Amino acid sequence: MKLLVKNSTLRNFSLMTSSEVKMGKFTFFYRGGKPKGTVEAAARQPSWNDWFISLGDRLVDRGAPARSLGIAGDVQEFANLPPTTGYSVIIAESEEDAIKLAQSCPIYKEGGVVEVARYVTPTPLY
Repeated sequence: MKLLVKNSTLRNFSLMTSSEVKMGKFTFFYRGGKPKGTVEAAARQPSWNDWFISLGDRLVDRGAPARSLGIAGDVQEFANLPPTTGYSVIIAESEEDAIKLAQSCPIYKEGGVVEVARYVTPTPLY
């Protein structure tokens, strides 16, 4: 099972609640595993719905499917990444907890992976 992990920068941390700051806020970027049509997408939806329900209060934003437009800039380093196919935002007690939650995602049964990005305190703007 592949799991991509990297940090991200939160642009507007005032939108976070105190419990999100204490626990940690993460974005799951779903990569690959795109259904081949509407029939396949509909057949997959129950497992996604069950997974989202299982996240309970840890799910901040269910997110949405996405269609990647490609990578801007020098793409050599990222050329082998599957395209982004969606995202969700969660809160977790630790990075390890976030990774464990990501590993339970149904996308792995669909041939995709989850990139986990932790929101970090932004650098002050001058």
